[in-house]
Amino acid sequence: MVNYDELPLFPLQTVLYPGMPLPLHIFEERYLEMIAQCIEHDAAFGVVLIRSGSEVGGPAEPHTVGTIARISHTEELPDGKMNIVVIGESRFKILDLRRDHSYLTAVASPVVDTSDDDADLLMLHERVCDLFREYLKTQLAMNNRSLSALQLPREPSSLAFAVANVIDVSLDEKQVLLELGNTALRLDFEMDLLSREIRSQVRRPVQTETAKGAGTIHAVDAAEIRTLFSRN
Repeated sequence: MVNYDELPLFPLQTVLYPGMPLPLHIFEERYLEMIAQCIEHDAAFGVVLIRSGSEVGGPAEPHTVGTIARISHTEELPDGKMNIVVIGESRFKILDLRRDHSYLTAVASPVVDTSDDDADLLMLHERVCDLFREYLKTQLAMNNRSLSALQLPREPSSLAFAVANVIDVSLDEKQVLLELGNTALRLDFEMDLLSREIRSQVRRPVQTETAKGAGTIHAVDAAEIRTLFSRN
């Protein structure tokens, strides 16, 4: 169930995409309360990238477009904290922020892609698949690892969100990928990003998980890539 009239929000320093998994470590009291409510009522919540502020402690101002998160796995810890895994569903747009609870809620509306040209999608799908394999090969080789085979999603929208989830670019660029109006635009932008990253062979420092809320940007891992794409 998605209550767009009072959608609980989880502002994070990450972008969740439709169809993609995200592990979260829940330890703040306000979010333990929010997740408990979602579990009790079998309800979803919204994951939104933080525009300003921080994940922990004080208030955070989110971007206006986020992704509905459905809880797929929970693990209650002895200290009262919780680990959960969520799966992204559809996108939404915040119409009005509410601060009536310990956590943010919003009046929101669904975001739906505009239609695409099938011929354009076929060409873009093939090109992004080629570039993404090259990108992964380069990234993994930098760490003396390899990926012998990878079955990429055949459905263009699934491919676009999966690539967006994996590619190691800035959070601002990841947010742009979320907000673009259709799959063709998303794949076209990914062609530019992948080409740039392949040319530059930039290797950003690995960010390890700390006492924060969730999935940080991380180095490409062969086993994780196989697991991710086996979902599509």
